[in-house]
Amino acid sequence: MSSGGDGGREVFASLTGLRFVLAVWIALYHVISLYGPETLGHHPLIMLGSARVDVFFVLSGFVLAHIYAVRTGGSFKFWPFLQARIARLYPLHVLGLLMLLGAVGAAYVLGRGADASAYTLEGLLANLFMLQATAIPGSGQWNFPAWTLSAEFFAYLLFPAFIAIAVMFRGRPLLFLAWCLALVAVIGGLWPLLGNGHLTEATQVMGIVRGACGVLVGVAARYAFGAVKWSPGLALGTAVLGAVIAG
Repeated sequence: MSSGGDGGREVFASLTGLRFVLAVWIALYHVISLYGPETLGHHPLIMLGSARVDVFFVLSGFVLAHIYAVRTGGSFKFWPFLQARIARLYPLHVLGLLMLLGAVGAAYVLGRGADASAYTLEGLLANLFMLQATAIPGSGQWNFPAWTLSAEFFAYLLFPAFIAIAVMFRGRPLLFLAWCLALVAVIGGLWPLLGNGHLTEATQVMGIVRGACGVLVGVAARYAFGAVKWSPGLALGTAVLGAVIAG
């Protein structure tokens, strides 16, 4: 972690590199699944790309907990936090929707309205209000990858509760992390009983739960990180163990 020159802004260089690797992995998964050879698309390493989104949620919780809770000594203020998050997510999201809306409008003007019939007003409104990961019909048709933004936003709304729970475990951050992992494991185990497949497959159908679970674990990981005296060997062993668990 290093500090930049703009008022002490901190940069997690290692996490930036991890984000790059994950982004490439996810992109390869989608490209190969859609256009690549079928045998390569079913390779375990390629298929794991669909679950790498969860690591982004964990990283988000880690960084947000550091910036808005740990670094401030626990004086968390929700409204400035939410304003900053909306300013970061919403403009680009709306720009993407406007581009799609223009394409849908052009389809109707050119007499190809039947091809754009799946782009419903209900789905558009769900996207405008960041509800596209809550199982609203037609919401996934509009910029499907944006379900992650909806999941993130839902986690932002729950973020004060996550910090409050962390305070309850004050002085026992490793227990807090273990509790969060156990809670997510229980939710993941019960999820298939709802008929929605595995939790790591949830997208526009209740992907908000998937996002909230990831961010919660990330928050707990940040508190646990500060409680451990890291040596190079311990850091390497933890990284290897994490890779094995993820695999």
